[in-house]
Amino acid sequence: MAERSFFLDVFADDFQPKMAAMYRHIDGEDPLMCALIGAAHIDKCLVALLEHFLRHGGKTTLKKHLGLESPSSGVLYSLYARAEFAYLLGLIDSQTLTNIKDIATIRNLFAHSHTPYTFESEDIAKLCRKLTTNEPDLAVECADDEETRQLFDELQNAPRNRFCFVVSDTLIKLAFLPKTLERPKTPYIDGDANDSQHG
Repeated sequence: MAERSFFLDVFADDFQPKMAAMYRHIDGEDPLMCALIGAAHIDKCLVALLEHFLRHGGKTTLKKHLGLESPSSGVLYSLYARAEFAYLLGLIDSQTLTNIKDIATIRNLFAHSHTPYTFESEDIAKLCRKLTTNEPDLAVECADDEETRQLFDELQNAPRNRFCFVVSDTLIKLAFLPKTLERPKTPYIDGDANDSQHG
């Protein structure tokens, strides 16, 4: 099988600059665009991950089911569905699934509201506070006194900062997966003689 190119390649020389540029991009946008672009990056990584692990039954079958041929079509066309399917395949853990679904909900609240939302809006801020990461708590790791710890805590847990941080953390997790997890080998995927009868 030919090597596929991924949206983010963690072993490429430009990975860190790409991640830094992405973070600056979403952090510098207005709230609506921050939410839309952050979720879109995660969606793109999920598609690349699923394309890597799922069988390409002909030229269009996978694209059709991932909803890449036409908007709002295919069983896996939404970010929610793609994340849940990746979880069912064992590609992502429950924490990542929950984060992605909350990020998708935040995006939808921004996108479908007839009045302007900000990250300080009650619904959005509540969802941002739910976002979690396994990264060390900067307030604990870096601060020497209570005042500095409080400053780090406020910085790290401000709704928009937390959203941007967890989006970046999730992208790094997703980008590692195609390079670190092997797709299970099956006769149908890996060219068994009987494959032509089932393709």
